[in-house]
Amino acid sequence: MTSETILRLCSLTVVSAVCLAKNVVLLPPPMSSYIIYHANIGQALIELGHNVSLCVPEYLFNKELVPHKSINIIRYGEYLGDVQAKVLQRVDLRDQFWQGKPQTFLSRFPLIQMFKELINEILSDTKFLAAIQEHNPEFFVVDNFMYIRNILVLPYKMGIPFSLIGSFPDNFLNGIPFNPASEPLVLEYSSYNKTFFERVKAVTMSLIFLSHDLFSDADVVSRYAPEKAYMTIRDIALKAEIFIAETDHVLDYPRTSLPNTKLIGGSSVSEAKPLSGEVKRFVEMSSRGVAVVSFGGYNIYIPESRSEETVLKEDVVIMYLSCPVC
Repeated sequence: MTSETILRLCSLTVVSAVCLAKNVVLLPPPMSSYIIYHANIGQALIELGHNVSLCVPEYLFNKELVPHKSINIIRYGEYLGDVQAKVLQRVDLRDQFWQGKPQTFLSRFPLIQMFKELINEILSDTKFLAAIQEHNPEFFVVDNFMYIRNILVLPYKMGIPFSLIGSFPDNFLNGIPFNPASEPLVLEYSSYNKTFFERVKAVTMSLIFLSHDLFSDADVVSRYAPEKAYMTIRDIALKAEIFIAETDHVLDYPRTSLPNTKLIGGSSVSEAKPLSGEVKRFVEMSSRGVAVVSFGGYNIYIPESRSEETVLKEDVVIMYLSCPVC
């Protein structure tokens, strides 16, 4: 199934939940890969007859991440700066990756706090909120990115229905029954065949997550929607019309789910196209095959010791600071 087909099915699923909604606002995290992802969803919604607006932070506005001219762009957040650079600096992701250190919950606390600060700035931006209101939104599509969970107060404040879409089903946020002793937790580094200690650890962590949401603030509604009845972010999330997750039915293990949870597989694949130019030449000269590794939207620094080791053994094309180097 092609990426276009999957996105159409995804969009049809969203549309079936909102029925007559015409003005849809997409709220992705302020990072490049998420902007591209939501732009593709937006284009599919436009082809179904809807008006779509996409929120894009100022530092990404001129990077041409949204090729679809029919999507309305809501610019905001010049005060945010380069969010992706801040992420790399705050949690030292690059060095930890090359040193082979796994990302633990403790190592992610600075990242959690950083995104809470960013979302607080966004929710305090009255100009941005007014710009959204000008587009007369009738439905929000919010990314189920755990670090921006506080943004869910926005559709609640405006009294507008919404859906959650993301790369995995969040059992804690979506209220889905599950067995932590058998299912891997998000961000947990363990095998499917857990040891007894790993099972005890998973159950303990689950109890902590159930009692305290690390990714949202308890007073976010009181601060940004004081006119509304008090609710936690988890309570607001349960009001979502539909939960959409890019999880595969066939390749993944069996999961419990609720009727409004839809697993759609992946949306990143596309139809095969013939190679051309330098890429074709590179593939043809690589007698041992080709492996493609993506670091997402980041400009990844590769230590000299690592790059020399790789180049000695394999034919390599490195996208370094947005420039391909063979």
